[in-house]
Amino acid sequence: MSQPAQADLASKYRNLLDNDLIINNYVPTKHYAQKLGYTRSLWITFCQKILNIDPIDGLFSTNAMWAFLKSRMTGDIGALIPTTSGKPYRPLKRSSIIAIFNQLRVLYRNATSKQLDTKQGMKIYASIESHYKKKDAEPAKTKFTFTALDAAHVISDHWTGSPTVANSRYMVQLPAIILISCYTTLRPGSIVESDCHASTNESFLYENFELCVIRNHRYESSKSTGFPNILLGRMINNLQKRKRHTKTTEYPLIQNVNEPMLCPILPLLILAFVDKAFKSAITPETLFTMLNDPNTIPPQRESYHLEWLDTMMDKPIFRRAKGRYEAIHPHYAQTYQSYNNQLKALGEAAGFKGVLTAYCIRRGAATAIDDVTKNTSKRSQFLGHERPGMFDRYYMGNSVTVDCQSAFMKSTPETVVMELFNSISISRDYRAPLKLPKNCKDEVYRCEEVGNTTLAVNKLLTDIRAQYGSTKKSPLHIQQELAKLRNHRSTILRRKRKHGLLQQRKKFFSNINSEELNLFIDRVSDPPPGNYGCMSGSSCPSGSSFQSGSSNDFDLLASNSGTPQDSSNIDPDLVDESASDRKPDQQSCLARTHGREIPKPKRLLPDEILTSFLKAGQRATLEDLYSYVRFMIWEIQTENYEKRRKHVRVKMEKREIEWKTMKDENKGPTLSKEEVEKRNKNSTKRKQYSKEIQDLNGWLKKIKGEKKEAMDWLEKFKQKQMIGEMET
Repeated sequence: MSQPAQADLASKYRNLLDNDLIINNYVPTKHYAQKLGYTRSLWITFCQKILNIDPIDGLFSTNAMWAFLKSRMTGDIGALIPTTSGKPYRPLKRSSIIAIFNQLRVLYRNATSKQLDTKQGMKIYASIESHYKKKDAEPAKTKFTFTALDAAHVISDHWTGSPTVANSRYMVQLPAIILISCYTTLRPGSIVESDCHASTNESFLYENFELCVIRNHRYESSKSTGFPNILLGRMINNLQKRKRHTKTTEYPLIQNVNEPMLCPILPLLILAFVDKAFKSAITPETLFTMLNDPNTIPPQRESYHLEWLDTMMDKPIFRRAKGRYEAIHPHYAQTYQSYNNQLKALGEAAGFKGVLTAYCIRRGAATAIDDVTKNTSKRSQFLGHERPGMFDRYYMGNSVTVDCQSAFMKSTPETVVMELFNSISISRDYRAPLKLPKNCKDEVYRCEEVGNTTLAVNKLLTDIRAQYGSTKKSPLHIQQELAKLRNHRSTILRRKRKHGLLQQRKKFFSNINSEELNLFIDRVSDPPPGNYGCMSGSSCPSGSSFQSGSSNDFDLLASNSGTPQDSSNIDPDLVDESASDRKPDQQSCLARTHGREIPKPKRLLPDEILTSFLKAGQRATLEDLYSYVRFMIWEIQTENYEKRRKHVRVKMEKREIEWKTMKDENKGPTLSKEEVEKRNKNSTKRKQYSKEIQDLNGWLKKIKGEKKEAMDWLEKFKQKQMIGEMET
């Protein structure tokens, strides 16, 4: 090859391997650049090791491109190029293969500054289509739709069940994000930090949320709802897909007085008080006095706006945990990955058969919007779609939402039954296992893949200790190799446990109905004297699906008190050991759940607050709302201060140990300059930590004082209410 040809090839390689990718004068997002970089590295390895050709020459070959795409279609590329994590490649769907082929076209353009030949592209597209036409048709993917009934169950389980989140701020953030997604149909990337825009900290900021007090016109007309004034929020979304910071859409968030647990305003109000975001010196006592006073808003205006501090305008409302000791980071937004993981854990704890994801909620909200308005333009505005056909293609569920039977018979539609038919809650059972049984965990550790990796780790550790004495004394590359093996072992264990838990839950849901039905038939077929089956009283097992499953939504057996279930006929491996202790069936926030008893809470909120919040259709009083807001503010602030104090105390102890070591080692009459500087630095740090601990103790003491003042305010308010009622 001549020198000009070699220089030209080197230039092409530089373009192909360039990290700063520019596509048609457009700089791609970090997420797309990572995908493109992964395809690029895999293409280069495939050409060099498998096809033994130059990667640039391979881009000109239709056969080379098709061989690469076919290996990705079937997943056979894993046998040729194993992954670093050990996780096998899975067969890809048609849409994923089309995306990879488009990435190859981008690489071709980067290397040659030209578009791929049209004939070559059409030939590959035809091969892809023929490959997927020959394949057997895959079963349609189930599209779960999140309904109001599911939202009631999830929010209720979140507050009354075992905690599924790390700290008390997440206890408020998670239901707030769920409710905002339900009421605005927003993508999760518009509320929390999207994976496609990682490290940008773009999320729902204080400047995108306006809060105001407005007159409650229902209160003036019928006095059937709440207070003279209510809170109204305006959410401004400027993070739409493909239109970030170029187009804005505004959504209303209205205070829900009848069902406070489904109110999106109260969690945002709590977070604002915790962050001290209000410009004026407003307190919860002041705000709730404003809500209860008919003269708060002057006659000349319709609302009273609550403004934020200028320093809080660019801060995210929903923030992530900072570390092990710190509760919440002061600046960084919560990520989509952490939110989705919390949703999945919450769905499992609620007993859903399907996996609860962020897009289940968006799909349910989109379906509700479509039922209300048949105007495709308004629906597209809500969902942020450029084409109306996007809803029909991706967001329409598998279940029919119209009661055709009632329509044919010209009778009243069964709206409650149809909502249950379309919800995830129809098959939920909170006794489904949340963790692997012990025998399954032992099987995971005994599997061949884990065993081989463990042997490799132990062998490397033995060699390191024999040659260097300890891992810390070994060279850096050996330490990195050991860390890589350990991470690989952890990845395998995590994958095996996840797969095992999915299999256990699948086995539970496939067997529990028939086993409980057989148990029910045995009881009914030979009832005790004087007892005529389950319908008369106590013979229905309390743990059966007739009390914990179907009676949640149909009030057929609501009067059964039940006796302890005879679980001798049920497979013990299917039922979670902690399910009976985890929680009884929760009271829903909606009236159609037939007013079941409130369970004793296991987290945060006291009994009296939960009772008023979880009773369906019962209007919460101002005292209930105030107690809820105040209690959560104290809980989050106390946890923040206590975790920070613990973190500072750990640092203080390290400095104390360092100080004692220096005093023992340096006992001479004279000290060097470096030793003096080290001592002074240690002394300064200890003084700083000591002062910070004193400040934190002062803040915690102040919170205790605020509790006493708040209780006094609430007592005085109740007395005023009683005097006013007596005068009336």
